[in-house]
Amino acid sequence: MKQEISSILTTILSNLGIKGPSVKLDYPESSEHGDFSTNAAMVYAKGLGLSPKALADKIINELNNSIREPLNNSIASVSIAGPGFINFKLDDKVFAKEILEVKPYVVVERVINYLNELPETPAVVITGFRTVDEIEFFNQNSPLKGKVETVFINSEYEIRYQRWLKRNRELTDHK
Repeated sequence: MKQEISSILTTILSNLGIKGPSVKLDYPESSEHGDFSTNAAMVYAKGLGLSPKALADKIINELNNSIREPLNNSIASVSIAGPGFINFKLDDKVFAKEILEVKPYVVVERVINYLNELPETPAVVITGFRTVDEIEFFNQNSPLKGKVETVFINSEYEIRYQRWLKRNRELTDHK
């Protein structure tokens, strides 16, 4: 996703007259600034004789005209912040997938940190681990090392969705 957005922004800047633009998307320090952020408008505005905010506005307009399926369903919002940062908020499912590709054990690490903070080790730990690799990481790094039996139920999105359908849940039922 990050690469796709960067590629589209590079094309937009080229079409606006920037020669050989390079767009870098970063993970903002604060989640209120979206899931990805770029300073491309601030970098290239002077070369086009525009203010960074004006260029950011042009970029967003071009972005809205050029994004097609399925990318447009992946981006929840695009906004301008401060002097001309362009912030992208992704659909939650898309962002979760993106984060798990970059840091696949993020859920496991949080469970381990939680267990390490407890005064006493619990008898049962129920998690939402999605892969056997996550379970192996947990077994090697948790305070329960060597003391845990694992039951793995595949919980990938598509499999959970199929289970949900089998249970005849209504589309409006989200309890």
